[in-house]
Amino acid sequence: MPDNNSAFRTPHAALFPALARLDVMLHRQVLRLRASHQLVENEYRGLYIPDEQVDALLRQHNLAGTPTTAVLTTQIDQLRANEDGQLFAQLRRWFGLNDDEIDLLLIALAPEVDLRYETLYAYVQNDVAKKRPTVDLAFKLLYPDPQSRLENAAVLSPDGPLLRHHLLRLRPDAQDSAPSRLAHYLQVDERITAFLLGRSEIDERLRPFTTRYTQSPTANLPATLRAQLDRTAVYLNGAPGLICLAGTYGAGKQAAAAMMCAAWGQQLLVVDVRLALANGSPLSLILTLLQQEARLQNAALYLSPFALIREDARLQDAFWASLNETPCAIFLGDTVPVYPTGAWPARPFFLFELPLPDTTERERLWRAALNGSGVDGETAVTEVAHKFRLSPGQISDAARQTITLAAAAQRPITPADLHTAARARSNQALRDLAQKLEPKYHWDDIVLPRHVLRQLHDVYHAVKFRHIVYGQWGFEDKLALGKGLNVLFSGPSGAGKTMAADILAHELALDIYKIDLSTVVSKYIGETEKNLDRIFSAAQASNAILFFDEADALFGKRSEVKDARDRYANIEVAYLLQKMEEYDGITILATNLSGNMDDAFARRLHHAIEFPFPDKEMREEIWRRVFPAATPLAEDVDFLFLARQFELSGGNIRNVALAAAFMAAEKETAVTMPLLVLGVARELQKMNRLPAKTDFREYFALVREMS
Repeated sequence: MPDNNSAFRTPHAALFPALARLDVMLHRQVLRLRASHQLVENEYRGLYIPDEQVDALLRQHNLAGTPTTAVLTTQIDQLRANEDGQLFAQLRRWFGLNDDEIDLLLIALAPEVDLRYETLYAYVQNDVAKKRPTVDLAFKLLYPDPQSRLENAAVLSPDGPLLRHHLLRLRPDAQDSAPSRLAHYLQVDERITAFLLGRSEIDERLRPFTTRYTQSPTANLPATLRAQLDRTAVYLNGAPGLICLAGTYGAGKQAAAAMMCAAWGQQLLVVDVRLALANGSPLSLILTLLQQEARLQNAALYLSPFALIREDARLQDAFWASLNETPCAIFLGDTVPVYPTGAWPARPFFLFELPLPDTTERERLWRAALNGSGVDGETAVTEVAHKFRLSPGQISDAARQTITLAAAAQRPITPADLHTAARARSNQALRDLAQKLEPKYHWDDIVLPRHVLRQLHDVYHAVKFRHIVYGQWGFEDKLALGKGLNVLFSGPSGAGKTMAADILAHELALDIYKIDLSTVVSKYIGETEKNLDRIFSAAQASNAILFFDEADALFGKRSEVKDARDRYANIEVAYLLQKMEEYDGITILATNLSGNMDDAFARRLHHAIEFPFPDKEMREEIWRRVFPAATPLAEDVDFLFLARQFELSGGNIRNVALAAAFMAAEKETAVTMPLLVLGVARELQKMNRLPAKTDFREYFALVREMS
């Protein structure tokens, strides 16, 4: 072994006995070469390494002298028997290596430990440029004759553990355009080299998308779920297995995985699948490196979002195939449960769904996260906890934001601060499935009969005061399914259904997503259910209002079953009813034909509001409210005439007002009665109605002239 004055000291003393044995192997090879006169002795000797230099390098380890090859072979066997070999024993166990494979790693590793091996390798390879060991040299060091070298050639086969696990690489000589396999250089994988030299940092090829979980492994999980995780941890005891953790962002999936790893005395390596796939390397290589890292770190793997692999058949096949080599437990983080498929390997499988906390727990989490920060309003925290179904992580993020903003403004936290932060943390997955509306209307913008307006306010109050009814008054414990709100808006087009939904979203400070059911319903059996499932799954974490437009496409009376299509149509309806009952948010269905509503739907509706076609008084009020205050109106504008003569819906009236405003802007004038009349004529033409003199009266000639 090196003495205390050695210039290089590895953190792992277990390497030194192995390197001493390598020195003896090299010494034996030197004797063989000299005995067979294979070392060049001529006028160009200066290009080669002198014998004296090699003898001096060998004397550093007390191996010089004139022993025979037989004596050196005996010494090699004795050194192997006396080696501690702790690090190599770990590699042997993890990757199933034999003695020869360990020695190949040692031969390739030596120059990384001490540069004198570059000199020795160049000498025994009879080429000063060959400072790294070739396959040929390694085989000659290990096997005494050509016959044994041929018999053991499989030690470096592609299917062998050294190459299959990427522990060792064969690097061609850059100066040789077509090198033989024996001429390739041996190179230890960078991560294995780092491990043997005592460095524990994550493989640099994995660092862009892999991190250690370093937080305290605690999670706000229900007691029953925590107990199930504990039992599973005891059952697996760190052995390879697949654990799917399904839940929204911030639900505690990583913390739950870390809790199980802590029970096994293991670390947790968190892999960002999105960044990994964007890395450009094949998934099979990434998985091999991750499995190697898991062994070296004594860790389990957490892959998220697994949906990116689950939704791609090619990636999923590569993942399942890689599990045959998996040395550890793998956690799959996903928003939805992942179930075994036909390609699933023989591994224990466990599925845990991490639910969002209930309202009581959400309120507790809010107050804990706010940590005594002043909130302006006694019920503000209670209201936001009931209105927004957020995960513990989302609540923590939102509370941190409100504390920072309020501190910067040197004021207490307001209810608006809490609502804004909670709304920003809501899942935005619905953006890919529906059209997000930007609420802009207020109560004063809509014109409806008093009783209809009263019903809309009832819907508003059902959301605003749910924390009292469900929480304080105990109704939450009486309801088995969702605590959401299902509302029906029926009435002709343009009667104000979309505007009313917009107003509710604006006044309640909630996002609203518009889903056109005519695009959801599919002619292909089973596709409609899949589309609905995606929408409601995304909506569960969105805390948004779902506004189903064109509901007639699905919400009509369930038909009498006459053929297979009728049977599946009824299944689609039943599936929708189930999803509506399970959903905890607000669902608004808009239809033009309320008379077609199935009785089963009616029983599941909390509110059914009929939007009538506006009468004369309502139309006049709509005409007066449709123009913004900044719009210039001429004195000749007669709203009463427009309301009395033309039976238009609110939507039609808005179209006319906007068209007249653009014509006025073009003419650089105020909005005049002739322009409004012309706008009405064009709107009627869109509705396939020709202008009639009885309707336009004194403006009829003007309309005919301007059109």
